[in-house]
Amino acid sequence: GIVIQYREMAAQTERKISDTVLYHSASEKKTGDLYLGVIGAGQFARALLLPAFYSQKGVVFKKICTLSGVSAAAAAKKFKAFEATSSADSVFRDPQINALLIATRHDSHARYVMMGLENKMAVFVEKPLATTLDDLDAIKSFFDDTNADGPFLMVGYNRRFSPLSKLLKETLHKFREPISIIYRVNAGFIPDKEWVHDEVSGGGRIIGECCHFVDFLTFIIGASPAYVTAQAMKKNGKTVPDVVTITLEYPEGSLGTIHYFSNGHSALPKEYIEVFQGGVSAQLLNFRELHFHGIRSHGKTSYLNQVKGYKEEAESFITALRDGQPPPIPFRDLYLTTKATLLADLAIRSGESGRFKVDES
Repeated sequence: GIVIQYREMAAQTERKISDTVLYHSASEKKTGDLYLGVIGAGQFARALLLPAFYSQKGVVFKKICTLSGVSAAAAAKKFKAFEATSSADSVFRDPQINALLIATRHDSHARYVMMGLENKMAVFVEKPLATTLDDLDAIKSFFDDTNADGPFLMVGYNRRFSPLSKLLKETLHKFREPISIIYRVNAGFIPDKEWVHDEVSGGGRIIGECCHFVDFLTFIIGASPAYVTAQAMKKNGKTVPDVVTITLEYPEGSLGTIHYFSNGHSALPKEYIEVFQGGVSAQLLNFRELHFHGIRSHGKTSYLNQVKGYKEEAESFITALRDGQPPPIPFRDLYLTTKATLLADLAIRSGESGRFKVDES
């Protein structure tokens, strides 16, 4: 639509324009017991997150919010949301909304998480949880000050919910020895002008994406990292912040390395993982194939397409919330995964190659 605003009618026009539009009548509305408010409905959310949550029984999209309202309108039509809005405040003021999905640009995640938790909503936020240590500590303080029946928070670390990830962990679970993991990511080149590189709105690719891989190591190893080091490639004397190697040390001796490279060819599959433990090895190829060496597994080890766990993470979030169970990922893991990633990024940007302590407990 186009609004032509004449000077003498400006005040009257502003009063008439609403920031929220009703999209579906009562007869068209999906019914359920979990009413979801969505903030952020960009391409990623519309392609993967919203379909995953919409497919869950009893989940209703009460209100979808984006900055301009245009993508909110498109998503509201597609997913039969009650309303589309450009006002995030209206989401938090809605008494019917009891769960919140956050898929905005990275710098706003921590702020919306806090607003959701303070309004006693169950919160699902796409990674990262925060882009600064100060924001992360503010969230931790909120949890520290809340009783055991308090905040329900989950970060969108979908890879741990992939059936292949679960099979890998279950197969190696019988061994009581430290684990060594190599996680190679052929990240692909993104031009410098894209928002993900912006230190404010995107936080950079390490904060924005490598938290996924830190969480995967935490899931497989079964512990949070104790120390982190990180190094970046240099080109013409300048640091290349998305060609990096991150090393994570774990309390009982396990070791994980993340090789995140943006300087490869797109023909090479994006993610390749090797796991070594107690004389056996495993390979996870781009979340399509899983191979074991020295041990047999019991489960499906190959899929025609990638199975990266989007539907499974939505189901885990909804099931835990509906059954009154704790969030699928403990807050301590969410906190230390984010902290390790932020410290790795700090090491890369500052040029420090020292060893940073992650867990201060």
